[in-house]
Amino acid sequence: MLRQDVVAPGAVSDEEVAAGESAHKAIDAFIALRSRREPDPDEREPSYAESVRRYHAAQDAARRAEWAAYHEAQAERLRRTLERLVAVHEVQARKLAEMVSD
Repeated sequence: MLRQDVVAPGAVSDEEVAAGESAHKAIDAFIALRSRREPDPDEREPSYAESVRRYHAAQDAARRAEWAAYHEAQAERLRRTLERLVAVHEVQARKLAEMVSD
């Protein structure tokens, strides 16, 4: 016969379950209280908001520089392609003009 004050290996007593539930409730209450009281970072530290603004401004400037470089490179690629295309058409036009004048 098993004694009532001895818990089988791996079993959890009612007191342990109650203590665990109580701890969870206390943690949930603490988190809820903290989340209601936690001010917005911009309100807490004006320097934080300024830091974020500077970071975003730097990111925007970097993106603008990348787009500018892309457009400059694309313009150069198109210029080379179109110059060759113009040259081909000029040669064809001369050939046809010579045929007409003969």
